[in-house]
Amino acid sequence: MVHIRKHINFILISLLLCLCFPINSEGQEPSLFDTNKEKGEVVSDKAADSSLTELVLLWDAKVSREEKEKVLSTYNTSLQILEEFDNYMLCTTNISDTDSLIHTLRGFKEISAVDYNGEIALLSTDDPYYYSQWPVENNGNYLQHTLNSQVLQSSTYDIDLELSEAWTAYNKDNHQTRQVIVAIVDTGIDYEHPDLKDQMWINQNEIPGDGIDNDNNGYIDDIYGWDYYNNDNTICHYDTKTMAASKEDNDDHGTHCAGIIAASANNQIGIAGVASNIDVKIMSLKIHGGVNGKGTIGNAIKAIKYATMMGADVCNLSWGSTTYNQALDQTIRESSMLFVAAAGNSGADNDAIPMYPASLPLDNIISVTFINPNGALTVKSNYGATSVDIAAPGVDILSTVVGGYRASSGSSMAAPHVAGIAAILYSSASQLYPSNVKEVLLMNYKPLTNLSSFTYYPGIPNAYACIEAMDLLQSDTKKPSISINTGYENGSLIAFIEAIDKGNSGIRVISYQPGKKTLDDFKHGTIGTSINEGKIDVAKAGWYTFYVSDYAGNEVILPYEIIDDNKAPTITASYSTSLIDNTITISTTIKDSKSGIKTAKYLPGKKTVKDFLSGKEGTPLNLSNHNASIQVTKPGTYTIYASDYRGNKTVYVIDCELIPITDVELSEETKTLSIGSVSRLDADVTPRINTDRLYYYSSNPSVASVSQWGLIHAKSKGHATIYVQTSSGITQKCRIVVFKE
Repeated sequence: MVHIRKHINFILISLLLCLCFPINSEGQEPSLFDTNKEKGEVVSDKAADSSLTELVLLWDAKVSREEKEKVLSTYNTSLQILEEFDNYMLCTTNISDTDSLIHTLRGFKEISAVDYNGEIALLSTDDPYYYSQWPVENNGNYLQHTLNSQVLQSSTYDIDLELSEAWTAYNKDNHQTRQVIVAIVDTGIDYEHPDLKDQMWINQNEIPGDGIDNDNNGYIDDIYGWDYYNNDNTICHYDTKTMAASKEDNDDHGTHCAGIIAASANNQIGIAGVASNIDVKIMSLKIHGGVNGKGTIGNAIKAIKYATMMGADVCNLSWGSTTYNQALDQTIRESSMLFVAAAGNSGADNDAIPMYPASLPLDNIISVTFINPNGALTVKSNYGATSVDIAAPGVDILSTVVGGYRASSGSSMAAPHVAGIAAILYSSASQLYPSNVKEVLLMNYKPLTNLSSFTYYPGIPNAYACIEAMDLLQSDTKKPSISINTGYENGSLIAFIEAIDKGNSGIRVISYQPGKKTLDDFKHGTIGTSINEGKIDVAKAGWYTFYVSDYAGNEVILPYEIIDDNKAPTITASYSTSLIDNTITISTTIKDSKSGIKTAKYLPGKKTVKDFLSGKEGTPLNLSNHNASIQVTKPGTYTIYASDYRGNKTVYVIDCELIPITDVELSEETKTLSIGSVSRLDADVTPRINTDRLYYYSSNPSVASVSQWGLIHAKSKGHATIYVQTSSGITQKCRIVVFKE
């Protein structure tokens, strides 16, 4: 653990640093911007960006190669695939109206996100000075290093992060700590630097140099992370003569951020990182390179997915762009990490002109601007009363660079100070979650009057207060639950998914993959098709595996067999005739127990399913509560057809005849009944098999009523006549006498 340094010792160490490590010939750090270097502006104008013909797509995992090619043929122009990884794809197009193309592609259900592969710039300035670590303990002055001299500069007392006090308090409380992984998505990192080599994350499941992807994560020999700029595992690139940073890759920026967070303490050299009092490891994910430190959105997305997959806790993003990117937004939102992002160095109001990703309104991201040693924003510090969360030291920050040490300024330097404090908080317990860590960190800030109305929390983090508030951190150890039901909507087979977070961290990702999968197949939620509205349209029945994770890292899978509707509808029918007007009424009931009736029709004659498949044949039936009536005038055979929404079809054939009754004989011509009695009047008809109907009615229902089936009810004393009539016109009658007993 780090002890509180005396100021005079601090000065001596700083003098040694200046003598022992090389700097460039002018004592200046190369610029990390490609234009307008004096103002430090980020280049984000679409018109000036030649990479805008490159598009980043995130596909649903179930989409086949053929389906992808069909989508990519939009506008009759080819989208050339540059690279592809999991559901990520980078394409280029020669179409001029790329905005319209993106709008069209976003309409395809096969694509979850699509946007430009715009450039992103590192967010540091090119100040040439060398300084002591005033953010650790500011005693009212600090040592300024120039090329040929050292000058003691005045500052404002106590404008620091209270780190010395925090380290002491952390040691005193003897916290049970765990290892914390901080991913730095930036330039590469000097993993051989004496102040960083013991702090580098090492992929324990990978065997160095064997050329095999031992852990099956899609990367070969990814020992310290991955170099997306060069698409290899080199991480850091050295000038072989000076052992400084190679100009072609310029890995100083990421190394500088790494030192601020995790440089080893008490090793008698260099500096101490903010989180040097804990077991912190740095994962290097290089996306920037070249003289101006250029990087792309596509590489940033891949890097964030990697860090999420490999279990990083915190992610430092010291870069940005004023152009919003849908795919980057989704990737950050679906990650379990806490992101700390630089707010920018153009002196702009981020409330008016957002800087992404810092300005994304997500619970797992902290936006950080920078102050000088006097507690004030600089002319280059971006601000925003609602969009910038907090400030941190970012001027004259001495830290590691490739092969040495150097001071730099900017929000790039402010963000890792906050990331380091977040790492300390994460070390206190397992299964913490970003929104809670963010809340504890931001609520415990040191107020600065100069920041009023410039940041949401007008101050800088107070590391000591954060340590004292560690009991407010919440662990979520409860796995989410998931349930699946199958249904149908307009012909589609639908899986309805309900995920419930049983802890406090919130549902992070709901996704699925076809087939029976294991938990490892989802790579912490980085692989699989996202489910955003609680349901998916399933292409075909079969086994699927559903995955749910929360922001504390709890995750669960559920293999589930989706069974299709394979049963055809059921049809029943009967008919009745009216010999008065020679019409036939066919009454039919058509039901389907699952997907529902899509089509119901009929045709005269004996037909098969094939006779209805053209879609033009047949008279449609209007079903009401599964029932329909068909009126025909000609006797004969009729075929009723029905299909459901899953394509199951059936027919029902009914023969309709007109067979009249030619003779009717009643069982009695006269009946004598007492009041309240019931008696049946039987009718014998010829022929017995017929399509005719018998109608019963009474001449005096108040004396004796009769039902449709010939049941006579004696009601009062008197006389009545019961008539029995066929639809063909034959009539018989029975005289009824009702008496009172």
